[in-house]
Amino acid sequence: MVVIQNQEENNYLLNILPDSTASPYYWIGIKKINGNWTWVGTNGTWVGNSSWAPNEPNNKLGEECVEMYVNKGNSENNGKWNDDMCSNLKYSLCYRDQCNQTSCMGQGRCLETINNFTCVCEPGFEGHFCQTATGCDPLCLPDGFVNCSAVNFTVNSTCRLSCEKGNLLLGSPEVSCGTDRVWTAVWGDDIWSRIWVWSGQRPVCASYQHVLMAVAAGWMLSLSCCICCCFNHRKSKFQLFIKK
Repeated sequence: MVVIQNQEENNYLLNILPDSTASPYYWIGIKKINGNWTWVGTNGTWVGNSSWAPNEPNNKLGEECVEMYVNKGNSENNGKWNDDMCSNLKYSLCYRDQCNQTSCMGQGRCLETINNFTCVCEPGFEGHFCQTATGCDPLCLPDGFVNCSAVNFTVNSTCRLSCEKGNLLLGSPEVSCGTDRVWTAVWGDDIWSRIWVWSGQRPVCASYQHVLMAVAAGWMLSLSCCICCCFNHRKSKFQLFIKK
């Protein structure tokens, strides 16, 4: 039966259905399931602020189906809903499916609309039919190699990084493209990769010579700081001894 997803669709049905005073009630595709009014087929739960007729739904025992009242001579209830027992005989409002298994390329959820459909795309896809895969910015690794699971760096793809001979990879050896279109690093096994990832830097290939020079410079800086601190400490103690 028909699935109504907004007030516009409710009004559309009201305008095309024949006006009737003899049998103005039509079943629509919403039903009480586990205590909640649910549209069968889509599991949607839309109910408008003014969908129900006055004092409805009254939630009487066994009234788990919903009818629409169509009588333009009764403005108070025209187009309104009422819960009723599913065993009662009424006309059913049916529709021809617009959605099928290929409507959204298998990459989104298809929603029926009036004589059409719309797609709610999964993360990583966009377009009217969810036909376009989105992804992260292209990776560039000078003096290195990038081997990816997807050519266009699409969401959820991964890339393995490595360097040419004579170079050391500083950073994560593997990155993945998240649904936010940002590359996420994976911790490397060596200390340099971990330090580089922790610092937030993008992976680079550095020659061993440059790495050794950086290490040596770091040691020299640490040694200089240590000597300076020790000298200042001894100087303070000497001045204190003189004062005594």
